[in-house]
Amino acid sequence: MSFAEYRLYELYEIIERAENLKSFRFRTLDGDRVPAFSAGAHVLVTVPGPHERQIRNAYTLTSPPGDRSHFEITVQLEPDGRGGSRHLHEVARAGMIYPIRAPINLFGLENRAHKHLFVAGGIGITPIRALMSEAERRGENWELHYGFRGVQRAGFLTEINTHDPRITLWDSMRSDRLDLTRILSGQPFGTKLYICGPERLVEGARSAALAKGWPASSILSEEFVRAGLGLPFSARLLTGQILEVGPTQSLLEALEDAGHPQPYMCRMGQCGQCRIGLRPSAGKTLHRDGTLTDAERQSGNTIIPCVSRHCGGLLQLAI
Repeated sequence: MSFAEYRLYELYEIIERAENLKSFRFRTLDGDRVPAFSAGAHVLVTVPGPHERQIRNAYTLTSPPGDRSHFEITVQLEPDGRGGSRHLHEVARAGMIYPIRAPINLFGLENRAHKHLFVAGGIGITPIRALMSEAERRGENWELHYGFRGVQRAGFLTEINTHDPRITLWDSMRSDRLDLTRILSGQPFGTKLYICGPERLVEGARSAALAKGWPASSILSEEFVRAGLGLPFSARLLTGQILEVGPTQSLLEALEDAGHPQPYMCRMGQCGQCRIGLRPSAGKTLHRDGTLTDAERQSGNTIIPCVSRHCGGLLQLAI
């Protein structure tokens, strides 16, 4: 992907959704409609980062797919993150211009499901809410379980019909934690499970479903990986050039900064488009993607550089 594939948009409205949670609405500069998208899609937004770096983060679209007057993203403030959410929460103002790449969808609603079972944790409600609305629009059977830590931090509660018997809220501040065993029990054959939220929730729900005999093909997930965060490490190119990957930088970004851009689609470890080969390396590769198989990870010959990292030695790249 090249920077030329991004288009400039104007930020024209900021909406407070909950504690440390805001929505940002963008429109085209020429008044045209925004590109079409489907429920669950995300866009890549470029914002200024520290040390004159550009940060490109993926954000789920929370505007209705049928409304092409604007894009809306909803962002949770991450004080210890890479700087993208801090910029949007603390610096961004109406009238500012941002490059945004056209939407892609790696977490859409399945067409062949007897029922859609949605499990959201925290900010994971953003794509799940879009999928739930699409299932309702289609007249299909669905059920939502939304876990959060305190109502003041729960996004979109005012937009969700909490009296709907298909919706269950789980507030851990009231010792009411998501009960995955209860949620997964008794679901009809042909149910598709959609999970979005922190890694712990996604992995826990996936493991619980597999343990109950759910087919892997019936489990769809999207987790929020803090892509560029971790201990710094070094990587060597085939040319011998050494890249220093900082604690708030991804390997993909380090490659881009050094003049070696790689193709990508999502920048969140879900598509596999940016995968690169590895040579035998000292240390351990920390795989954080949702793309590679267990066998591919154990082989040690590939990495998804937008989210994964390395420790304990020099990472030898095969590019």
